[in-house]
Amino acid sequence: MTVATTWGQRIAIAADVATIGAVVYAGLTLNHSALDGRITNSTKLLEQGSQLERDYRDGKAKVGDVLAFYHQVDLYHRNDRLLDEVFVPLNKSMCTFVATDPRVDEYWKTASKYYGEKFEHMIDKILESKKCD
Repeated sequence: MTVATTWGQRIAIAADVATIGAVVYAGLTLNHSALDGRITNSTKLLEQGSQLERDYRDGKAKVGDVLAFYHQVDLYHRNDRLLDEVFVPLNKSMCTFVATDPRVDEYWKTASKYYGEKFEHMIDKILESKKCD
């Protein structure tokens, strides 16, 4: 083996190590960006949910508004855009609303449904069972 070959091999190894380092760094950066997005979405949904709860209680929001919000929460969760620490209690609250508020059942029977099959099936299941898993 010549000195040139040895140096060439060393440079190739150094380049490989640098590439691996760059890929790891990019992965960590993407992971932090995704986490930042989930935190932002979670905060936004908590604020919207609090306002919607007040508006519903005061008669300014209707069942359809609450279900549209629940659909948004469900979509964010299914697409990993929401922190579990926020989704779990928010989902429990929304599910309890669907299961216990008689206005939901009345609305759902006649509503135009445009939410998508998964969400509609979930609401149907909650209304039939009156339970939250």
